[in-house]
Amino acid sequence: MCSGTRGDVQPHVALGARLHQGGAQVSIATHLNFRKLVEARGLSFAPLADNPNELLVHPAYHGALTPSAGLLRSAWATLRFWRAARAAFACMVHDAWQACQTADTIVAALPTWWAAFIAEALRLPFVFASLQPLAPTADFPSPMLPLAPAAGPTFNRLTYALVEQLVWLPWRAILNRWRSRELGLPALRRARVWRDWAGRPWPCVYGFSAVVVPRPLDWPPNHHISGYWFDASTSTGQLSTDLARFLEIGDPPIYIGFGSYPWRLAPVRLHTLIQALALAGLRAVVLVDDHTRQTLRWPASIYPLTYAPHDALFPRVSLVVHHGGAGTVAAALRAGAPQLIAPIAVDQFFWGARVEALGVGRSLRRGPFASPVDADSLARVLQEMTCHQELRRRAAHIQRTVLAEDGVGRAVEWIQAGETARIRR
Repeated sequence: MCSGTRGDVQPHVALGARLHQGGAQVSIATHLNFRKLVEARGLSFAPLADNPNELLVHPAYHGALTPSAGLLRSAWATLRFWRAARAAFACMVHDAWQACQTADTIVAALPTWWAAFIAEALRLPFVFASLQPLAPTADFPSPMLPLAPAAGPTFNRLTYALVEQLVWLPWRAILNRWRSRELGLPALRRARVWRDWAGRPWPCVYGFSAVVVPRPLDWPPNHHISGYWFDASTSTGQLSTDLARFLEIGDPPIYIGFGSYPWRLAPVRLHTLIQALALAGLRAVVLVDDHTRQTLRWPASIYPLTYAPHDALFPRVSLVVHHGGAGTVAAALRAGAPQLIAPIAVDQFFWGARVEALGVGRSLRRGPFASPVDADSLARVLQEMTCHQELRRRAAHIQRTVLAEDGVGRAVEWIQAGETARIRR
């Protein structure tokens, strides 16, 4: 069960594909726009109605869930988003309940944490399969908050309790109505998002490398870091002929893309990027929406695209400039490409800090109150990073480590070994 963007869903498809290769019957419950991605891997597809995340591209909700927009604007946009998303969320949890009726085990991603309620109702084993660290630790604050990693141990632990309530309270009324009317369960005043109903931590497998996030010593024993969920069977395609030709006619370009976020949400505006690239004398591949690609006059040194598979593109670029999503960070590490991260929301600040700590890139903004960068400053940063041999050397070192880990295989072993929790009412 997974929801969100392609970066959220694709690693879980890799996990499902390996389980399927091992003889399991696997169904991926997610949104309709990912149906081809799921079925291309030979997996069953169960539709989840309306993806609430898709509302974020609407101008009315720009700034929601991101402190980069400013606290007041973000708070107001987030409230509007939560109100608008309620109907879609109610449909999604209903579809999820229908999808699980014949299941033997439920594996859920962080955006679908509420699938634990389905496991409770059906008395099924349940496991989190997360791309972000979930278990409370004294080592660092919750990755879902844009906080500096140098806070004290007590504060760090408290942030996990705060996040637990932040993911529960906006949807509490809908989830409690769903629990009572459809699942036959009592309403909850307070949800234990990361724990089962006996107070024990949910078993969890993490789809990132222990080189990137070392395992905290105070984590529960049933939380495992497997490595990234890459798989040869989940390669997402080839580059277009035009893009391949652009890559071949000059020096490796920079990749610039902010995933599913609209350009007005990005901390670096499009016109600033174009100016900075011209000042730096650099070529670039820039991810934009189709309208922008067709209406803007692009210089010959910039190739606008609406989609390209990261596993095919990133090994051929000199630098990956992006928002810091977990999936994009993983793809750049896999390709051995240095990274420049401009975080927008939630865990992107955490991954930006980790990239800096590894010495494979920089995080352009260290917090939600930083001022926007100007073209001259960005040009200097881009020139410096594309010529920085130590960054490239460190990125190549991390690449070798990441590729040597069979993250999918290790995660599958833990799931198949039965390290799941049977729910007790």
